[in-house]
Amino acid sequence: MTQQLRDNAFALLSELSDHSVAPDALRIVSHSLLNLIDDFETDSLVSIGNALPWLAALVEIERGVELTAVSANLASRDALKVMTPMMVKRALSRAIVDGPRAASNELRHLAQMDAKLAQLSMMPPGHIRSELLSNVELLRLFCQLPRDENPIRRRFLKIMSTAVANADASLEVLAGLETSWNGGVISRTPGLADRSKRFEMSAVDHLRKNGYLVAVRAALAFGGSDRTGGLNEQLHLVPEFRNDPALEALAVALCETRGTAFNVLTGASSVAALSDWAEYLQGPCLELAESRDISIREATSYAHFALHLVNICDLVGHHPKFATERVRRTLMDIEDDVKEFVLTLHKDDSEMRSLSEWDDVRWARLDGRARVADRLARLQGRWRGGVESPPFGAAARLDEELVADVKRFLGDLDESAPVSTVLDSVLKNCTIAGAGIFAALSLNESIALLTTSIVRARGVDGIDVDEHFTLDFVALNRWLTNQTQPAVLQHLLSEIPYVDVLNGAEMRDGPVHLTVHPGENRMTVSFEPDERLKAVLTLIAADDTSAELRASLQEQVAAQLVPEEVETANGANI
Repeated sequence: MTQQLRDNAFALLSELSDHSVAPDALRIVSHSLLNLIDDFETDSLVSIGNALPWLAALVEIERGVELTAVSANLASRDALKVMTPMMVKRALSRAIVDGPRAASNELRHLAQMDAKLAQLSMMPPGHIRSELLSNVELLRLFCQLPRDENPIRRRFLKIMSTAVANADASLEVLAGLETSWNGGVISRTPGLADRSKRFEMSAVDHLRKNGYLVAVRAALAFGGSDRTGGLNEQLHLVPEFRNDPALEALAVALCETRGTAFNVLTGASSVAALSDWAEYLQGPCLELAESRDISIREATSYAHFALHLVNICDLVGHHPKFATERVRRTLMDIEDDVKEFVLTLHKDDSEMRSLSEWDDVRWARLDGRARVADRLARLQGRWRGGVESPPFGAAARLDEELVADVKRFLGDLDESAPVSTVLDSVLKNCTIAGAGIFAALSLNESIALLTTSIVRARGVDGIDVDEHFTLDFVALNRWLTNQTQPAVLQHLLSEIPYVDVLNGAEMRDGPVHLTVHPGENRMTVSFEPDERLKAVLTLIAADDTSAELRASLQEQVAAQLVPEEVETANGANI
């Protein structure tokens, strides 16, 4: 290497760099880069150039620069090809808690993953689908991609268009279980015992060795109640599934079942909602056994482990505070119930033919209102307390002290109207979307909302309450969460004479401002104030509203919620 080359390189670097940089420092850098080229050719400069922004990010973190600025700087220096600054910030926020070394490791990991995603984006669609589902880390990052105008991200999202928006948290749990025996996120879940954590890690290892883990990844990325159509077609485009129909059927069943067991746990659904999963175990799972040359019991166990892994990743990922031993055990009991039901069908003397019928028999051994009390208590958030061990052949249920007050309340109501009977006959076929609303309501208000919704559902075209249907309170729950005066809804519900309604009183149009929008096997309930009520609520929410004025406005709200001209046959306002 000639001295002339060294001088020219130094001069070039000096002209193109910030003039505040000391010449001696630039000379050292220049000579070091020339030595690098001499050993590894000029392409090594490109590699070093791509890495330097990430080195700058590490230095900025060490100096205490805000992560928002660190992530934005990476983007401004063209270090991010696919990922967004928000994705980088989110990852660094988790890693930096464990110290500088963890931040350094996370930066290295992010740089590698971004480069892999950029490289993958140039591949054919089938290759992209296959690679994403074979690498949980890439899949997790893909599920974080925003729907913006970046051409690379747009191509990814077009190819994998059915991915759900909330997949990242669950996939992070799976990534930790897949990539190391420290368990990742699950190792930082204090509510779970070490033995339980080892069980989950073993389940991952077991499914991976036997080729089923790709179906679990697909379920966490694409499954869930909010999923749009086209799932079957999308999964069929993945080579691993297209070439293995039995594995594809397992993936589809897991996607369609995702979240259902948790809904049963929280009271949003009855166990009958898992009928589709029971049908999979009775039918397509047989094909899984034949294709692997294993027994139906073994195939059922593999599918059972896969469903459990989907459920535990959702539990830890989305509800970490409630991921306790009792809740985990309750969730497993629900999974085991369906497995037990299906295995009984394989016996020649079995008379059971539906999961709903089987559940009816198990609850029949208890007090008549036990199932309703259990469901209502779960809806109000008491599922976090776990279940008690039931007698053999009976349904698992919440501890008696968690439901005792609900039973007493129902008993008092049943003296005037068949509240328990109506709720039991309809709720067993009903799934509740937005069920979190009931945790914010009293027991009396919850029953008022349920009974009046059910009565109105019975008169809606397209809904058969004797078959599976959905009551959708998502919009109502959102309004209650964002509304500065949640007492408005509570006041409205407290004025509903639902006992009279159940005894045959005319309901007319239902509670004022509480409207329904029917759909196919679905009824959406929402709160829609008129312009006058909306204006009053806005005034109440204002920071500068005096206490005296607020009290006067609240009286106006109460009057508008129960106007005198709307009366039922028994003289009560609803």
